[in-house]
Amino acid sequence: GITAPTLTVIPTDSSFNIEGQKVAQQFRAAGISVATDVGTKKLQKKIKSASDALVEYILVLGDNEAASQKYTVKNLADGTETSGSIDTLIKTITT
Repeated sequence: GITAPTLTVIPTDSSFNIEGQKVAQQFRAAGISVATDVGTKKLQKKIKSASDALVEYILVLGDNEAASQKYTVKNLADGTETSGSIDTLIKTITT
């Protein structure tokens, strides 16, 4: 089957889709496999889709994240969350 991406970026609203693609691009540049869920489903459904696809991490992108440039990745396997800059999160995912 298709290998799930390591990280799925989930915009909370379609107005953040472009921002989501930009964020995803930065993780991709670091060699992390990333998808951006630009669908119109509700947030909980997007998270469930990522979980069902065995994605390791999700990054939910909304008002706060877009404004602050601080993001949170959640490890779907154990539920732990790490917040910080993209550089910090890249280290979290790659180590």
